[in-house]
Amino acid sequence: IRNDADDYLPLALAVRLLGGVASSRIRLRLREQEGLAYSAGASLSASSLDSRARLSISASVSSEQAERARDMLREELAKALADGFSTQEVSAGITNWLEERRKTTLAESRYAERLALMLLTGRNFAWEAERDARIATLTPAEVNTALRRHLGQAAIVWAIGKGE
Repeated sequence: IRNDADDYLPLALAVRLLGGVASSRIRLRLREQEGLAYSAGASLSASSLDSRARLSISASVSSEQAERARDMLREELAKALADGFSTQEVSAGITNWLEERRKTTLAESRYAERLALMLLTGRNFAWEAERDARIATLTPAEVNTALRRHLGQAAIVWAIGKGE
């Protein structure tokens, strides 16, 4: 999936709700409720040029808790796929994402990088504004459908790295 595909924004919001923000399901469960993880989350990065994306679901825990943490990550993904995200979760996620994008847009340190990417992709600030408008209108049905379409039958590799 490219980052301008129709399903990208709903899928990206689903991943943010799963593990991309402080109030995400993974972070709340593994870090706040279970006290298991030093950090935990999920991220999605997609190319502007190619139909290629990377999903990462991770937790940093003690070696003794690695299998337990992996099982919880699997459970949270399975719950999201089965039950989806609520209207309240999606609404809060949209508000959070748009505020984050607003701050990023105003960040002087990233301005040159954004301009270079726009030159490379042929996009402009109007495209960015349309993207923000689209994020604001995402529905739970779109978010849940995109998650199920792209991750429901996906072959996911779960790995554990342990220190000595």
